[in-house]
Amino acid sequence: MTSFRMNSGDTFVIEWSAVDEDNVAIDLTGAAIRWQLSDRSCTTPLIAKSYEGGEGGGDDGIAVTDAEGGLFTITLDPADTSDLYGRFRHEVQITLANGSVRSVRGRQATIYQDIVE
Repeated sequence: MTSFRMNSGDTFVIEWSAVDEDNVAIDLTGAAIRWQLSDRSCTTPLIAKSYEGGEGGGDDGIAVTDAEGGLFTITLDPADTSDLYGRFRHEVQITLANGSVRSVRGRQATIYQDIVE
């Protein structure tokens, strides 16, 4: 998933498939994952989610759904976007169990201002 659209103040789940340059799934077993949504200049992080991985690792909005298949979800809660609308950038950074780091920049996130209170 590289782009998404949503309404502000909604619960929204982003499904992500981590693949390498050959489009082969990246094994997320023991990996740590961080995701951020920023303004378009990428200077101000507005939302941050993370998954610590490994045994006893906690998560803050990210859940690995199939480690060997490279699948995970990022859940945005209503409070995360209640005051946001416009176009944004987002990026995932994965630190694999062997210590290597992979970053995947999402193309664009569009959040529409919710008109229903």
